[in-house]
Amino acid sequence: MLLGGFVLEFRIEMASIRPVRRAPRPLLWWLTVCGTGCASGRGPTPTPAETPLPRVSATTGVATTVEPAPTRDDIGARCPAAATPATRSGLHQQAPFDVSAVPPYAFVTSSGLATCVVRPGTGSENPTIGDRVEVHYAGWSTDGTIFEASEPRGQTATFSLRAVIPGWTEGLGLMVEGEVRRLWVPEPLAYAGHPGRPAGMLVFDIELVRIIRAAAP
Repeated sequence: MLLGGFVLEFRIEMASIRPVRRAPRPLLWWLTVCGTGCASGRGPTPTPAETPLPRVSATTGVATTVEPAPTRDDIGARCPAAATPATRSGLHQQAPFDVSAVPPYAFVTSSGLATCVVRPGTGSENPTIGDRVEVHYAGWSTDGTIFEASEPRGQTATFSLRAVIPGWTEGLGLMVEGEVRRLWVPEPLAYAGHPGRPAGMLVFDIELVRIIRAAAP
């Protein structure tokens, strides 16, 4: 209760009631904490960065709230110089120093896939799920053991994005031609514990040589 510029509170102490007076908060304090929301009973007003973006469904017409999509700067997080491979194609012949765990400079997607760009590409488009891709690649387990690579065979490999592990489908979808990207693929996005396949999180360096677009129907 506000009386004569003071807030009157009541406290129960030793079975007696006595009033305790304290000065009210300055108006500037309330505005600092609440913005314009407290006056309307809505609580603190979110800042623009905290305000989610509305999206209207094309099928239902209902507006929903979604988080902002990651920017290209997030998706294009660069590996440090020490992670840069030295071979002609841009792939390591020995395990990179950061294979044991996802490093802090990697960008992690909502699925758990972590990536960083080893070498930027020259293209401007990303492959889509119906495309095929020509790649060089190398893969390691987290103890640094290489289990597969294209360079020793002396030729690139070509895959459909529908025919590779989920971590590759997602990771290649972030890439452009000429790019080399490192992927830390958690087991559910890799071989999911299938017998005879590499287990646990796997690390890949992939060079996207060429996108082979699906034929128009």
